[in-house]
Amino acid sequence: WAEWTHTGRLESTAESRILTIDAEQMLKCLSSSEFAALVVEYAVQFHKHILNSRPPFFQYPSDLAIPGADYAELVCTMSRPAQQLIGREALEHLSAWEVAAYARLEDEVIEGRSVLVVNSQGSVRRAMSLVALRLVSPEGDLLVQVGSF
Repeated sequence: WAEWTHTGRLESTAESRILTIDAEQMLKCLSSSEFAALVVEYAVQFHKHILNSRPPFFQYPSDLAIPGADYAELVCTMSRPAQQLIGREALEHLSAWEVAAYARLEDEVIEGRSVLVVNSQGSVRRAMSLVALRLVSPEGDLLVQVGSF
């Protein structure tokens, strides 16, 4: 579990909504093994981000933000089958002008080259993992690759 310390009062700066969940209905929804596994994997990744959000690499998590725990970022840390399931669902939300890219995006999702998610506004977003490495010697020299042939 993650220990949480109360450090102040909650105040909304925008219109807010409270979500209530009927436990019995939630259990019915989770009866699908594919969906239940997806929820568990998402929860595990979210929990890891809560526990790993601390200096020197991140700020401590708050009620408003957990560094690296944006929905798309979390999906990028999930297994390929989970990413494919989420991506296939996102493909169904493409707008009319995006449908032309459907086959290419579907191939990227299946091959694991990109992740598609539906954001809170209902738009499909494409996420890709990117690794950036900065190597600096003790003398301050920076390793740089100018090009490749």
